[in-house]
Amino acid sequence: MNVMRSASDKVPDPGNASAPPPPPKPAVPPKTIFYQDSSPAMAWVGAWSSASYPRYAGGTVRYATSAGASATLSFTGKAISWIGPVGPTRGRGRVFVDGKLTGTIDLHAAHFGARRTLFETSWATVGTHTLWIQVVAAAGRPVVAIDEFLVVR
Repeated sequence: MNVMRSASDKVPDPGNASAPPPPPKPAVPPKTIFYQDSSPAMAWVGAWSSASYPRYAGGTVRYATSAGASATLSFTGKAISWIGPVGPTRGRGRVFVDGKLTGTIDLHAAHFGARRTLFETSWATVGTHTLWIQVVAAAGRPVVAIDEFLVVR
């Protein structure tokens, strides 16, 4: 029996076939580093105290009530967030990034909130940066607290 084949019935020659493209590489998820108030990477200047509360990360925050007290974190990343409490007794903190004042954050709120994103900034690529927070005097609202910093690499 004779079987007729057409050109479309050709069996490809494996030696001539081009290999399929490799699958795309999965996106590498960003890595988040948590620097809690107890982290040795933090530098504290002035009178800072510790307060406990179960809703704080690690159960504690550091807080200051004196103008000029400051906290510094040097880190490598492409984004950072300052996490801390807000409330009726909370004051203001100046935020400096890489030596430049980026703003003054008012932490006052009608009701206490244990963990709020107080400040965040980001860059296009990973780099080495320094975040410096300085307590600002606020009549009747002296407290500035730091629970933790979240750094994305």
